[in-house]
Amino acid sequence: QSPTDFQLYTPHAPSCSKPLEPSAVGFTLVSQLSHDRLWMVQYHCARWGDHPMSIAVFSDRDAGDIKSDLVLQGCSAEHLTVRTVSKSRYDPKGTEYPVNLLRNLAFSNVKTSHIVYADIDFWPSSDLHATLTTQRVRERFASDPKLATVIPVFQLFRRCREYKDCRGANIPSMPKKKSGLFTLIKKKQASTFDPTNVGGHGSTKYITWRDQEIGTFVDLPCIKSNRYEPYLAFRYCTDLPPFQEGFTGYGKNKMTWVMQLRRAGYLFSQLGGVFLVHYPHLNSESRQEWDKKPKAMEKHGLETAKKKGNVDWASFKRARVDALFLDFKEWLDGTVEDESRVLMCDDALNDDMRLWVHTDKAKDDDEEADDDDETAAAEEEEDDGAYFQEYTDFVQSQDAYKKCQEEHTSDPAECSKAASAFIESSILWSLVGSESNYVGPDSQMEYLYNAEKCAIRFLAFEQFQRNDEGGEGNEKEFSFLNLVADLYTNMAMVEKKRGFKDKATAHVKKALELNPGYDAAQKVLAQIENGEVEEEEEDDYEGEEEDEDEKGAAEDANGDENNAEETPAKTTNEDGAALKDAKVNESIE
Repeated sequence: QSPTDFQLYTPHAPSCSKPLEPSAVGFTLVSQLSHDRLWMVQYHCARWGDHPMSIAVFSDRDAGDIKSDLVLQGCSAEHLTVRTVSKSRYDPKGTEYPVNLLRNLAFSNVKTSHIVYADIDFWPSSDLHATLTTQRVRERFASDPKLATVIPVFQLFRRCREYKDCRGANIPSMPKKKSGLFTLIKKKQASTFDPTNVGGHGSTKYITWRDQEIGTFVDLPCIKSNRYEPYLAFRYCTDLPPFQEGFTGYGKNKMTWVMQLRRAGYLFSQLGGVFLVHYPHLNSESRQEWDKKPKAMEKHGLETAKKKGNVDWASFKRARVDALFLDFKEWLDGTVEDESRVLMCDDALNDDMRLWVHTDKAKDDDEEADDDDETAAAEEEEDDGAYFQEYTDFVQSQDAYKKCQEEHTSDPAECSKAASAFIESSILWSLVGSESNYVGPDSQMEYLYNAEKCAIRFLAFEQFQRNDEGGEGNEKEFSFLNLVADLYTNMAMVEKKRGFKDKATAHVKKALELNPGYDAAQKVLAQIENGEVEEEEEDDYEGEEEDEDEKGAAEDANGDENNAEETPAKTTNEDGAALKDAKVNESIE
């Protein structure tokens, strides 16, 4: 096939028009891999259980021999299907990896109604199959042949400092259940998958998923980037778009499939309680080929390299993939009728800015755009996964504070450290939750009022009382008073945003009583006195829940999908701020 011979449908699959009863819904775990990652299959078998699996392997070995070895390692002889693509026949030079050919080949052996697809380095939680086959989940899948169910993805950090595959340490650490995953996240040993890559998984509502009940669905309101590349469970039938086999090796091979799914009318909905976790392997040969850059680009950046005009872009894998991607986009727009049920977000990232090559039209559009505005927009793009850690820290600090109170009912002062951590994390989460559009101003105040109750209680304890003795107690007092001043300053900023001038003034004056020299509080007070606030009729705050509209607005790293630029999410405060770069102000010790 020509690389640009793009396909609409999956041949030889069952009809999508045939209605399904929930009892007929079944799942096959599907994957593809190179020969050197065969060792991972046994762990998929153990986690997936004695249920259908289909894999395609890039290897010169016989498929039967591979299966025999895997059965000896614990995989099911009855339920495991293995197909191979000959490495020496497909690619004698050893420079290409037919990732999408392998995916389609593995699909072709599926006998169940539905597929769960995961590349071999993404291991399923051990309760994935059991959750998918509950009655209510089957009913949802049976009701919609174009349901694309997102399985959220996390990553384990390498358990050795050296750049090597330390399997002895990594494998036992790979979490199997949500509770084990959260334990690793708490220890900073795991995270959402590649949170710096905003486009790749940023549309997944990770913060919502943290508290989402197992086996429930949350529909995604919109897609934030064309580079979105979730792992999905979906119906296997003729209307399913295939993976476009012209995309080989690393880069854009799965995101293009997701783009076509969205345009073809698939609904994206994430499933609660279950997940995939990425094994921290070393970079593949395909990734290393993708990472090669022109010298002019390494020295001067992409835009300067483009302007110089003396770069042989076709000699670089990434540029060739970008050119093919532009052909795919043109084909998609001209051939596939737009039946989208999930639209692109209003503030979706301009992904074409990242391309190394452009069509003439795209190039003209780029030249007309304001580069500074585009760059700023890219930097400000929000990612629900980037804030998952802050929300997790908040919940854990809240739980730790409650537990400490229960254990020290006779001497609550023993919980001063837990109280400080709870107040600090409440401030941080109220800010980043607002920035990610996950919580509105009313919900911000609910978090801050709860923190204030804690602060008032501990301000009364003896170790925080003013004394003339100095020493450690005085330092503790100074730190805690600054923390509470920071809390009141943030409360003032939110009330100012809500238009409640009197409440904002009262809060900021409390902050200045605790710390008269606090610049942030002085700045907020000056803004209020200068009338920089919308007046609204005040109502007593009752801690009501945020609207669904507010809550709903929130939300390769798979090595084979994205050309992501690693731009860490930034935490800023538009009002001059108590928090910066996800840390409480420097006065807090």
